[in-house]
Amino acid sequence: VDFTDLVQIPSKIWIENISGHSAVVCWSATENVSNKNALPDNYKLFIWNSKNQKRDQATVIQIPSKFFF
Repeated sequence: VDFTDLVQIPSKIWIENISGHSAVVCWSATENVSNKNALPDNYKLFIWNSKNQKRDQATVIQIPSKFFF
């Protein structure tokens, strides 16, 4: 892995529709990227589909950052 820049964090993160064992996690990507930070190529969403999945067994979905713009 060749990593040269710091990744810009989202400007806001919040949770909606919390019920039982589910919730919707939302974030807004920042439009102001500084010279020191870069926009990520994608975000990773970790999903646990059942009680039987352990923390290290999550289903991982990559969401392209271009999806948000």
